[in-house]
Amino acid sequence: MNLLDRSSLGMSNSTWLTLGLVGALGAATSVRAAGSAAADRYYVIVLRAAGREVGLLVAELDDIRQLALDVDPLTFRERGISGGFVLNETTMRLVDTVELAQMAHPEWFEKAAVQVKEDDEAAPTILLAEDSSFFRQQLTKFFEDQGFDVVGCEDGQLAWDYLSTEEHNVLMVITDIEMPNMNGFELCRRIKQDELLGKLPVIALTSLTTEADVKRGREAGMDDYQVKLDREQIMTVVNRLLPQKPKKPRSRGRRAAAETASPCVSV
Repeated sequence: MNLLDRSSLGMSNSTWLTLGLVGALGAATSVRAAGSAAADRYYVIVLRAAGREVGLLVAELDDIRQLALDVDPLTFRERGISGGFVLNETTMRLVDTVELAQMAHPEWFEKAAVQVKEDDEAAPTILLAEDSSFFRQQLTKFFEDQGFDVVGCEDGQLAWDYLSTEEHNVLMVITDIEMPNMNGFELCRRIKQDELLGKLPVIALTSLTTEADVKRGREAGMDDYQVKLDREQIMTVVNRLLPQKPKKPRSRGRRAAAETASPCVSV
């Protein structure tokens, strides 16, 4: 099935647009995805894109795993492919299912785009604390596409240094939990206990989703707790928590000297 086929599948009183994975990758990218003979059955991976449910059709599921990956975001990056990684000495490509849906129905995403600022206003700024360069790049591009400026930091300590020593217009902090030097829980606690920063919304963006993890986040003062790369849900929460009007720059009355300035930079 080609990605651009307007096919649908009905089940349990729901109708899903269906995208064919092999046809999508073969037609829209330089990846050579070999097709297979007609199958007696297909698996449907249900995902959300632009507020709609979409079914991704695959003829075979090799395995379902939860893995800690070192993803290369550059070598294999192209439309529909977020990057690549090596598993059991085999190179795998990481499919961007939302981008596949956008390739098939760009009009969905035009309608779903959120206006986060007026034409004469500065873009709102989000500070993103994430130690994985892959996820940091993915999220930075996503938020910039939504109209935000992004300050990216490699860990919680760098994020705290930036917030506590630099003059800035950060309106929201989005942080991973597991990071070196300072984790997301500690970063959130420091923000919430600070006189100037305490009202900043803090969203945890992580793969740690057990009840115990969510409880620790609440105890640290997290305003919300989201699963990594559930982009639509993330934007729903960001729009709910984002202050309506930009505030004056927060300043401690000092700026870090150029030679010792925080490595946190806009990316």
